[in-house]
Amino acid sequence: MGVDYYKILGVDRNTNNDDLRRAYRKLALRWHPDKNPDNQRNAEARFKQISEAYDVLCDPRKRAAYDRFGEDSLRGQMPPPGAGGTTYFQTGEGPSTFRFNTRNPADIFAEVFGHSSSFSSGRMGGGGGRGGRRGARSSRSSFGDNTFSSSTHQHAPMKDPTIETKMACSLEDIYKGITKKMKVSRDIIDVTGKTTHEEEILEIQITPGLKEGKKFVFHGKGNVRPNAIPADLAFILDEKPHSVFTRDGNDLVVTKTVTLTKA
Repeated sequence: MGVDYYKILGVDRNTNNDDLRRAYRKLALRWHPDKNPDNQRNAEARFKQISEAYDVLCDPRKRAAYDRFGEDSLRGQMPPPGAGGTTYFQTGEGPSTFRFNTRNPADIFAEVFGHSSSFSSGRMGGGGGRGGRRGARSSRSSFGDNTFSSSTHQHAPMKDPTIETKMACSLEDIYKGITKKMKVSRDIIDVTGKTTHEEEILEIQITPGLKEGKKFVFHGKGNVRPNAIPADLAFILDEKPHSVFTRDGNDLVVTKTVTLTKA
């Protein structure tokens, strides 16, 4: 199965979301990079791993895909029919999956604990109190025996990087022209602030004679995340190999074996 998300969180496969949340809170507080200044690189890796495990297992559709097909189903290596939760593309020729991106560990932490946090005052950059910088505020929060300070800064939202995937087309389709219909599933935030899933069919016109590598861009169709501008989606034309012909620019080339007598 590859990565064992249940083992990472220290829970069994039948655990419920409440237990998952408790396990995540305990481990996230323990391995937050700001709480491990002397071992920050290892702590950051563990923190990301813990966040990814929680992100998958607390989502019923992602968890169903993971339980059935393993980690590969969440990374676009195999299609999990009917088990969504990952972002995928699907054409009329059969389903194919593609993972947009994992959620930001800081976003998951803020979602569970109610705000983004920094365990050490040294990483806050003076963002609080009378001597702090303008435009930032600081508060004290406590979770069990763990008390830490948090700072909130106003930042302009950043746009997620463009997501690219290949779109396979046969030589016949490129020769004649065709309309490709790509089914996209993504995460969005509804009016209540909760993350939900949305599906949409995107149509792409393949005009006769297009060359391999042609890019079709749909703006803002990536996953919707807090404090981020959704990524653009880009489909790149990928010409399938033909059993007879090879394309050379606008020409079709065929190789034939001719005997010496016929030549």
